Amino acid sequence: MLSFLRFTSYLGGLLLLVFSLHLIFNTPTELLPSYGFNYLVTIISYLWLLLRCRKKSENIGFIFMAISGIKFFFFFLLYKPLSIPVTEKKAIFLSFFVPYTICSFIEVYSLTKLLNKKNTEN
Repeated sequence: MLSFLRFTSYLGGLLLLVFSLHLIFNTPTELLPSYGFNYLVTIISYLWLLLRCRKKSENIGFIFMAISGIKFFFFFLLYKPLSIPVTEKKAIFLSFFVPYTICSFIEVYSLTKLLNKKNTEN
């Protein structure tokens, strides 16, 4: 449970820092749904992967890939009605892709450390 709390606090702090820097280029109304969505989905997926890792660690990669696809699908499904006109596609893309990349990187890094630790214990 300690690794989950450490993960959520580290991810939250890093996203808050990047969000603050991202505010220089965009308004908060464009960024807040994206950062919030990615943070919540990453926390839920990490918790689910932690629980699955205790049972079977062989399928973690496939589960992570499926969750990544679900993140893309639901984000664009939910975000599209709120989207800005087509002329600002780059801003929309960056408002999703920056937090998605950070969340994915931290999640993969944490899972790799966890799986390596589990393999050395066996």
